[in-house]
Amino acid sequence: MIPANLSIITGGILAESRLSLRHVRRVLDATHINCGLHDTMLVICYVTSQQYIEVAAKEWKKHLEMSRVFFGLTHTCSVMLVLILSEVENLICSTRVSYDANCYSC
Repeated sequence: MIPANLSIITGGILAESRLSLRHVRRVLDATHINCGLHDTMLVICYVTSQQYIEVAAKEWKKHLEMSRVFFGLTHTCSVMLVLILSEVENLICSTRVSYDANCYSC
C-alpha cells in the first residue's frame, strides 16, 4: 500500500512484496539505531493465497542477504513464518502480502 494515498500499487505480488519490505526496513531504521533486517529473529509474512508464498519468501531472503552484506556479517539467524489469511481476513486486508518484523538484538 502506498502510504501517501493508501492505494494498492500495481505490479502484482512482487511489487507489493518489495514495497512491504521497504516499509519494514524504514520502520526498523526509525525505531532502532543500526538495526537491519538481519537483526530480526522472527518475521511474520501474511499472504492472501498460498500461491504467493514462494515470491514472498524469495524476496525476504533477497532483502535479508542485502542487509547481511551491507552490515558486513557472515550469517543471519532470522526465520520467516508465513500465515495465509482466511477469506474473512482477505476482506479486511486489501494487500496480497505484508511482513511484520521486530528487532531483537539491538
